[in-house]
Amino acid sequence: MKPFKIIKKQIKANVILCSSTYCRELKEAKVYLHFKDNKLRHIDVEHIELEQFLGRKGGGYYKILLETDTLIVDLSKLLKGLQIILKIPDMEKADRNFVTTCYVRGKKKGLFIGFNDKRLCKILKDIVRK
Repeated sequence: MKPFKIIKKQIKANVILCSSTYCRELKEAKVYLHFKDNKLRHIDVEHIELEQFLGRKGGGYYKILLETDTLIVDLSKLLKGLQIILKIPDMEKADRNFVTTCYVRGKKKGLFIGFNDKRLCKILKDIVRK
C-alpha cells in the first residue's frame, strides 16, 4: 500500500474575531492549509483565544461564506453574532461569492475547519500554487 503524502502549508491571512458588538484582529493567529495526497482536507486556524469557543471536543456544522478574498465562518449557533473572518490577500479577488457548509471543531490553540465543497477547495489550492 502506498503511504499518504501529508502537507501542512502556512498561508498569509488576517484573522478577525467578531461578536454582535465588536470585531478585533487576532494579531498572532496562524492559518494552515492541510493537504493529503494533493487534496485539500481542512484549514487550521491557530490562536489561543479561539480554543475557548468550542473547546477541544465539541464540533458541528456551520455556514461558511466566501466573499472575494474573505472567508467568513458563521458560529452564531454557539453565540449570537459570533464569526471568524479570514482575510486572505493571496486569494484572487473574483466575483464568486457563495455560501456552503463546513465542519468546525476545537483543537489545541485554535479551530479545525473541514469542508468538501469543490469550489472552495479549488480556490484555496490556487493560493498554494502561486
